Amino acid sequence: MKIILIIITIISMMLFSCERQQSKDLINKISNFIPIGWSIRIDNEQDNQIVIYSSNINLMPDIKSNDPPNLNGKCEIYILIIPRVSPNLIDNLRIRNKELINNSSPQESKDNLSTWYKKNEELLKISDSEPTHYDNNNSYRIKCRRKPKNKKELIQYNNIMNNINRLFNEY
Repeated sequence: MKIILIIITIISMMLFSCERQQSKDLINKISNFIPIGWSIRIDNEQDNQIVIYSSNINLMPDIKSNDPPNLNGKCEIYILIIPRVSPNLIDNLRIRNKELINNSSPQESKDNLSTWYKKNEELLKISDSEPTHYDNNNSYRIKCRRKPKNKKELIQYNNIMNNINRLFNEY
């Protein structure tokens, strides 16, 4: 039993190290085209996620939330690194995720929204990790909830996204 526990620990450490190194390699590629006023780092909570973020700027509200019309904060682009999903299988994955969401318990009203999110947290994590891009080694989920509102920052954001999209193939 001790040997199995040691083997599991070693494998976990190797995977952690591998994820961290993949994130660092990707940061090195992306940092070449990040404009002044923007930064990049490995997410504090997930070693397989990179966050590209601006300084505090005016943001457009997220259409999927109750954001106020005037919002000030950091524009954050998240790149989640996940095991590679074959382009041939992505449609099956999307169909499965859509079925899972459709079969989840219905949201009764806006009053119970936080309860619904808590109840379906694991399901939403699965759906939220659906990849949008891939390369020869990994798949990636690239997302940004709140885009810049001002023209100058929006141009910078679009340039960053265009450069990121050149690094990967889109599903």
